[in-house]
Amino acid sequence: MAWLPKYRQVTLLLYIFVTIGASSVFANHFDVYKAITTDYDKNVLPVRSISGPMVVSVELTYFYLFSMDQVQETITFHTDLEMSWKDENMGWKESKFGGTSKVVIPSSLLWKPDIYVMSGLSVEYMMPEEQRFVTVLSDGTVRLLKPCLITNRCSLSVKTFPYDIQTCSISLVSRMYSTDQIQLIIGKKRRSLNATVDDGHFYVS
Repeated sequence: MAWLPKYRQVTLLLYIFVTIGASSVFANHFDVYKAITTDYDKNVLPVRSISGPMVVSVELTYFYLFSMDQVQETITFHTDLEMSWKDENMGWKESKFGGTSKVVIPSSLLWKPDIYVMSGLSVEYMMPEEQRFVTVLSDGTVRLLKPCLITNRCSLSVKTFPYDIQTCSISLVSRMYSTDQIQLIIGKKRRSLNATVDDGHFYVS
């Protein structure tokens, strides 16, 4: 059994190498986190240039029908509201932080667009604000995913049942910011949904 001590030695060295590598990655992420959040003001629209509005990509990444009420003419569905934008106060040089290209941090630390469902009778977010996280890229791009249950108005017609086709419009808009400050655009993941943007309003049908 002379090989046993040597085997243990190799295993120990491998364990030390993996631990050191993981610690280095964690340190780089922590350094980025401190660099981008120090002196950051989440109450101010993070746009330094006055050449145009902040562009916010908005989309519903999937659609799961939960229920339909023909009398009240409403539908309730589950979806993920995904938004992305570029925060000009969030970027960093990857070379200064060990090549770190992105970090995941609590969403409560950053400015976020106040997009809400204008056509919704009720919106229930499946995760409270203090438990949500955002992904921040080194160029300042921020990605936020908000799972939610939406009850939306929907004019229903069942005259041709069971061959009827229902079309329901869902409108999302910024509550506080004008179109001069925020420009909504359609995301690229679900082109199968009929989505349009008109005068600052995001429509899906």
